Amino acid sequence: MSLASFQALCREICGAPVSPAAVPDAADSGMVAVNFELAGSRIDLMYASRRAGQTAFAIVDFGPAPARQTEQAWRMLMEANLFMLEDWPAAFARHPGNGHALLKLPLNLAEAQAAQLLERLARIAQVARDWRTGTLEGCELGPLLEPHAMHNFA
Repeated sequence: MSLASFQALCREICGAPVSPAAVPDAADSGMVAVNFELAGSRIDLMYASRRAGQTAFAIVDFGPAPARQTEQAWRMLMEANLFMLEDWPAAFARHPGNGHALLKLPLNLAEAQAAQLLERLARIAQVARDWRTGTLEGCELGPLLEPHAMHNFA
């Protein structure tokens, strides 16, 4: 996956060209990122051209834990982490600055198709909205996080 291919994927998803400021030159770290909002969730697509090979990442901001169910909400995310056993699993983390829950999704760019990726991200953004509002009953993370859901977009 080349930088140009990643940028093309971003253009398809975001509907606008990646800013020229996001294109690294030889002196940069090689990190390219673009962000957008989907169903109330901020999503960052990132690619490190010097390290990533065929893998990019989507970071979905789930936002703050629901106030009345903070412990239950964080437990749900940590249990999801425990059962993601594939080689390049999705993983939840806590933002060190604002305390929001973040979901890191590895994306196999050799197979990525914008329409399917956007559909998957929209479903994840809906789960994130449910999580933020405390609608935890029936909030099922597993099917969204299975390896084939992130890696195969065909």
